[in-house]
Amino acid sequence: MSKIVIVDENDEVIGSEDKEIAFQKGLIRRIVRIFVFNSKGELFLQRRSSNKDTYPNTWDQSAGGHVDEGETYEEAARRELKEELGVNTHTLERITKFYKEQEFKRMILKEFSTLFTTVFNGDIMPNKKELSGGKWFDLKRVEKMLKENPKEFPPGFIEAFNRYLIMKKRLSSN
Repeated sequence: MSKIVIVDENDEVIGSEDKEIAFQKGLIRRIVRIFVFNSKGELFLQRRSSNKDTYPNTWDQSAGGHVDEGETYEEAARRELKEELGVNTHTLERITKFYKEQEFKRMILKEFSTLFTTVFNGDIMPNKKELSGGKWFDLKRVEKMLKENPKEFPPGFIEAFNRYLIMKKRLSSN
């Protein structure tokens, strides 16, 4: 298993570590989150596998994961899209980057997340080792689901989705 990038509070690389050790030690990790949209403006959400260490069986971003040792955020995003959904895309748009700490099973998870978006109209082939499936959703439906049952989503997704909506509103008002 490859090591993941470890960073300081300024998102500067300070080393690498095994994922489990990084979790146990509360080290700051780099995460990529990718929202895949189709030409109708629908967002593909994955259903996390029941085998996942964190937030199993929840709805999550289209694809995502840790930045591995030697990778940039964008390289990790492209790798995760291919691994999880079988998607190769030429266009990845960086939307935002944010820091988040969350408690999970008596551990403090610390991460810098970079959110990317892409538009893809081809066939999505979910990797059953990574996720249990997925579905296209209208954004209003996702907002409704978040209000009605926020526990169905990991906190990192909620943060990324809310930041995406803010950026989208900002851009549409210009």
